[in-house]
Amino acid sequence: MISWPDVTNGGLEIISVWLIAINIRAVLRDKAIAGVTLVSQVAYSVWSLWNCYYYLHLSQVVSGIFAVFVLVANVIYAALMVKYRGNHG
Repeated sequence: MISWPDVTNGGLEIISVWLIAINIRAVLRDKAIAGVTLVSQVAYSVWSLWNCYYYLHLSQVVSGIFAVFVLVANVIYAALMVKYRGNHG
């Protein structure tokens, strides 16, 4: 059953995707990484993976579905950080 806390949390997950997408766009534009560590981004990626399981375990379907998008965005961002490591803006 979909609940208002699930929909609210799912909305926050989508905002997270949008914010991560802004960072991805900046990296693609600048071909550089500045001010963010790979360790922190990997931690956010792992947390996103956990959320995919956790939300569905709690029957928070909306949050679980949108958590997958956050995971994908975090992994793309981490991959770009690896690709452009050593390049500083």
